[in-house]
Amino acid sequence: MVVGNLNKRLYKTTLFVLKIIPVLIAICDILNTLFYMFDINAEILSYFGGVSFLTIVFLYLASYVFKFCEYHRLPLHYVVATNILSIFDYKLNIGLSPSLYLVIAGIAILIAIYLHQKEKRDVKDTKKSSSANHR
Repeated sequence: MVVGNLNKRLYKTTLFVLKIIPVLIAICDILNTLFYMFDINAEILSYFGGVSFLTIVFLYLASYVFKFCEYHRLPLHYVVATNILSIFDYKLNIGLSPSLYLVIAGIAILIAIYLHQKEKRDVKDTKKSSSANHR
């Protein structure tokens, strides 16, 4: 019986971590971009939030396997876009200054996720109170 509960807890923990990691990576990306704009070296953010494209592929795949909604993939889209722009800017020395736009986009994505989650909770609460009134 303990093994079943352990597996269930491990499964739930894994799902929670898979859901929260893209948001944490996006937050690190936003902070890194903000610090870069002000010429502040925040190398530590790269250790915590910097990811390779292989990790992003895994996170995309996991989001489809576990049937997460599109809002879960928004931070992943943001991270991919910022990484691609950074690579082009670094390799081709284009002189892009998308920092402010990337920060605004990242914050907008996080707000969209927050509002979506809040809406889901409100709908869930409405259903609970509606079913309680029918008893």
